[in-house]
Amino acid sequence: MGILGNLFTGSALTNLTSVFEEIERTRQTHFIGAGGGFDSLPKRRQLELERKVPKWLATLQQRPAHEVTNKLLKNMQVAAKFGRQERMQAQSKLLDWLVQKNVAIDPEEFLASHGVNVEIPLSRVVEPPQPASAPAADPEGSDFAITPAMPDITRSKPVSGFMVGTQFLMFYEAPQPVAKRHAGISLPLTYLYAASVFDSTTRKMVRLFTLETGFTDDIFLCMFDRTGAHANLGEGAPLANLPTFEAAVVNLVCKTTGTLPQAARRVAI
Repeated sequence: MGILGNLFTGSALTNLTSVFEEIERTRQTHFIGAGGGFDSLPKRRQLELERKVPKWLATLQQRPAHEVTNKLLKNMQVAAKFGRQERMQAQSKLLDWLVQKNVAIDPEEFLASHGVNVEIPLSRVVEPPQPASAPAADPEGSDFAITPAMPDITRSKPVSGFMVGTQFLMFYEAPQPVAKRHAGISLPLTYLYAASVFDSTTRKMVRLFTLETGFTDDIFLCMFDRTGAHANLGEGAPLANLPTFEAAVVNLVCKTTGTLPQAARRVAI
C-alpha cells in the first residue's frame, strides 16, 4: 500500500469508526431497543452521512479486502493500548459491517493466512503436570476453550512455577501458537511468555496470561479466560523479561484471589 493509499484508507476507516462510535452512544441515550442504527442519529447527521459514507466505502473498495482488515485490526490494537473500550467496540462493529459489504475479510480468515482452513478443535482437555503437593486431578479434565491463536502450552516446557493460595501458576518462554503447532499456519503474532493458572482444588485451568506482539511492534500483556475470550490488560514492554513478567502475573493473581503478595511462593517444576 503506497503512502497516499495508506492516508486515504486510514482516513476512511477513522471517519467510519467515528460514525459507528456515534451510533453506539445512541444505545445509552435512547430507550432500550431504540438505539444502535443509522436512523438513531439526528436527521441532519443522517443526511450528511448519506453523502459521505458511500465515498469512504468507495475508498476502501479500492484496496484488497485483507489490507482493510489488517489496517483496522492495527487500529484496534492502538485503541486497546490506550484503554478506549468504546472505540474498540465501534471498530469491531465496523469490521463486521465491512465484512458484510465484502470490503474486508473475517479476522479469523485473515489470521489463517487469507482463507486457509485451520482444522483445530475449539476445545480440548488441558491437563497440568502434577506438583508434589497437588490434590488428585479432576477425572472430567478441563473445559478451557482452546483457539488457534492461543499459545500451545501443552507442548511447551514450563520454566518456573508459583503457588498463590490455591492457584498454581506455570510460566512458559516463547510458546508457539496452536495454529502453528498443529496446522503449520504462521500467524502475525508472537508470544514472548505465557503463564497458565490452574485451580489446584479442581485441577482445571482458569486463566492464561500472555506477553505478546501482533500486527505492530508494540508489546501487550493479555489474558485468555475459560471461554477463550482475549482481553488486553495494557502495555507489556516493561515486562519483556521473565522475572518482571512473573512478578506482574503473580501480582494480578494475588489481587483477583485476595492473596497477599508475600504469601506467593515459588515452587519446583
